[in-house]
Amino acid sequence: MAGSDLPSSGGPSRGARKQPKRDRPGLTMRSAQQGACVVLRMAGHLVSGTVVTAEAKILTTVVLNARPLHLVLDLTEVSSIDSDGVNLLAKARFAVRAARGTLYLVAPDDSPAARTLRRGVMSSSLRRAEDLPAILAAPDPDSAPEPDSAPEPDAEVGTGRQE
Repeated sequence: MAGSDLPSSGGPSRGARKQPKRDRPGLTMRSAQQGACVVLRMAGHLVSGTVVTAEAKILTTVVLNARPLHLVLDLTEVSSIDSDGVNLLAKARFAVRAARGTLYLVAPDDSPAARTLRRGVMSSSLRRAEDLPAILAAPDPDSAPEPDSAPEPDAEVGTGRQE
């Protein structure tokens, strides 16, 4: 057996060049109180490599804010969402509902977030607003305008879009 056929010890040999790190998908989140709503603005990739951090931020927001909680997840600047990201949105819905709050998703029609949500089963249980001002303009977040189609009886996700 030749020495080159043996597995390496795992460390780089002297003189070997380090492989460049692959760009990991990133996600930034900013939180702000706007009227009666807590707005979490996300930018970047809501994918398997970033959902743990996003989940921690969402759950911390749910636990630490006053009741009733009106949480807005602004997905306008999210450039991609995978199945783990969609699952996180479902978890957020359940967490906010358990806290007796209301969850709003903001995702413009032409955004990657809106396209992903329309594709899967989430489109029937998570409704969304076209933009944030429509939600914030309502005097009471619970009175945000509803779309023409009736929501599920237990749906907690509001909408700010009128048609």
